[in-house]
Amino acid sequence: MFANAILTTAFTSPKAELYFKNKIIEINDPFYGDKTFISSLRAFLYNKMPDGEVLEFGVYRASSDEDIKYFVSNASNAMNKLYVVDGRHTDKFVSKEEIKAYAESLGWEVFTRVEALFVKEFDSMCFMNRENKTTVLCIPQMTIKKWHLIQCCILGVLPWYFNPENGLDEDDRELMYSFKKGTDDDYLKILNRIASKIDFKTEYIRHALVGFELTHEKQQYEQKQNEIYSYEGRIRDLQAEIENYMVSIEKCNLYLMGLHEKMTNNQGDSEIMRYFLNNTSLDLVKVNGTKLEYICKGCLTYWDANEAEKYIDNKNSRFYVRDSYDNSNYNNAPPFEDARLLFKAIFIDRLLKLRFCAAFRMDTSRYNCEGITGFPYGGEYDGYMANPHIDYHSCTGTYRAMFQNYLEQHDYIGCIESTIASALSLTVSDFTVLGEFMQILWSNKGFDRSTTNSTKCIELPNGVCVHAKDAIAWLKEEGYEQNN
Repeated sequence: MFANAILTTAFTSPKAELYFKNKIIEINDPFYGDKTFISSLRAFLYNKMPDGEVLEFGVYRASSDEDIKYFVSNASNAMNKLYVVDGRHTDKFVSKEEIKAYAESLGWEVFTRVEALFVKEFDSMCFMNRENKTTVLCIPQMTIKKWHLIQCCILGVLPWYFNPENGLDEDDRELMYSFKKGTDDDYLKILNRIASKIDFKTEYIRHALVGFELTHEKQQYEQKQNEIYSYEGRIRDLQAEIENYMVSIEKCNLYLMGLHEKMTNNQGDSEIMRYFLNNTSLDLVKVNGTKLEYICKGCLTYWDANEAEKYIDNKNSRFYVRDSYDNSNYNNAPPFEDARLLFKAIFIDRLLKLRFCAAFRMDTSRYNCEGITGFPYGGEYDGYMANPHIDYHSCTGTYRAMFQNYLEQHDYIGCIESTIASALSLTVSDFTVLGEFMQILWSNKGFDRSTTNSTKCIELPNGVCVHAKDAIAWLKEEGYEQNN
């Protein structure tokens, strides 16, 4: 048994591989890259296999006896296969009888002649399915010497390709005996001799030159086919683009019809004109094309009463403390009990009202509506407090998305109504805004911005508007503090 691996032979050259590609093929990597087994198979069987039949050869590495059983089970229905199983987990199959019994239960024939052939050298098992022409040869702890030696039984484990009555020819005998030699010289010599009898050249030439004269024409044919496909694709794209344009034209025509109808029949006051004329909460400031500037005014309507009550009863909350770091109070703020009395009358019992205002800019062409910061309110708004959230920060919170949604639907009235709601809202849990609100509320001279709003913005039940401290005095006169 020669111990060196042989990586290439006359039976694994490119021409030989082409010749055997539909006859005897290797389906995975061989043991240590050695190409002798596939070479021996081809040398033994090239003239013995029926035309059109394909034999596949593969190696499976097992890590346990259970692995072998699993493989034998999976190979039960395989056809025209020769598998060599390398049991690399052991040098002797411990569960041999159990594996054999299991194989027999699956319909395999236990071929004991192989086991007897190698009994003095190493352990082995062989399972055969004559109907499917498939054999599984199991060898423990495969070595390169074992790999070479087991090739001498190839004809024995594939009996459907070899008739013992015809005996071995000279090439078969010499090839079989060469595995027992100490070097690979005789093996390679007989392989080369057998290979010389096979016309690899003709097969290679037929394969390589088939249709060679028409190669250029085929390339031109494919090129023109691809050009046609490209033109057809461009035509489909253009057709789709034309259809999209036609749909767009139709939409534009419908829109134009609506605009024409609206312009033709727009006699008298428009809807938005009537809305401004009849809504006492709105003052129109300026119109420029698709842009409107207007002021929303009214009494504070929207706040979280539960949040307000929680802060009103806490003398350390932002309702009373301007800066939580030094616990400083708001300028000109009254004592805690007086301030608490006013806040309960406004935010809890709703006895008194706060007048708020806010300026907005709406652009219908850009679907945009926003609060205006630092708006120069005139003297007519002396009885209102500019909403600090909008006047300081132009922030309208969740209302902003509502503005855009209304404008995209061309519902200008809905947008303006939402700005009124935003102007008359106060987030009492926003401490920044609340602090600004308090500074304005307790100021006697307005707040430090470009505006000069007075803080006389609290409406009594009789409709009179007064300063915060005057409102507290009124509450005491009315006996409100006795119940609160």
